Amino acid sequence: MLSSPDLIAKLALDPSTRAFLSQPDFMAMLSEVQRKPDSFAQHMSDPRMMKVLSVALGINVMSGADAAASGFGDDKDDAMDTGTFSAPDPAQQQSTRQVPPPPPAKPVSGPKQDALAEKELGNAAYKAKDFVAALAHYDAAIELDPAEISFLTNKAAVFFEQKEFGKCIEVCDTAVEKGRELRVDYKIIGKAMTRKGNALCKLDNLEDAIEVYAKSLMEHRTADTLKRKDETERTLKERNRVAYLDPVKADAAREEGNELFKQQKVRVARFPNPPDCLPTRG
Repeated sequence: MLSSPDLIAKLALDPSTRAFLSQPDFMAMLSEVQRKPDSFAQHMSDPRMMKVLSVALGINVMSGADAAASGFGDDKDDAMDTGTFSAPDPAQQQSTRQVPPPPPAKPVSGPKQDALAEKELGNAAYKAKDFVAALAHYDAAIELDPAEISFLTNKAAVFFEQKEFGKCIEVCDTAVEKGRELRVDYKIIGKAMTRKGNALCKLDNLEDAIEVYAKSLMEHRTADTLKRKDETERTLKERNRVAYLDPVKADAAREEGNELFKQQKVRVARFPNPPDCLPTRG
């Protein structure tokens, strides 16, 4: 009971024990008992420890007279136990209000916490453009917690910065595949798809990039992804328009169209969606 994590909170809320928390010798004694429960017998003679035991048990193991004789019990509740009432001392009330809260519990250590620590180290290395170190930390995080997809998307970002666009696409595909298996947040899957689309644009594979951007928008619609998709579509459209105006390519397309016409394949003749500026041929 004395090792309960909420014991300090109970002592702070109980008027009869609140002041104990500001006494260094008491805190040392309580800490020892919590670490070594067998040492409780050594401190039973201390009235404060008996009072703590009463708070932990939710009963009163010390009478008001005993508390008054021990010098611990000057609060209003203890005075009422003796059948007397005295006005609270303002100085004592001020001292009670200044009792510091119990220290927060230390976070539990484990693989997930270690993985997050590796991720933070990777982020710091990424910002410093130390991409080799960033990859090492992200790989360590992935090994500690394979279910966290954000580690993969961060690794893909490093490959993007290193202009390793093929590797970036592979990691993004892995992130999407694992994300669907683990049913992670659709926003993370959309982010991985957008990053893949960016890498495809760098490889000048605009048609595939547009398709990936569209899939990303179906997962999670963001203004950034929509803007990238629209810009890529405009670039591809302009590229096709210029290609139609290229004399060499135009002659090649005309010859192919004529051949298809001779084969009675008029409907599949090239010139899909010709631009408005394409001249009419006889």
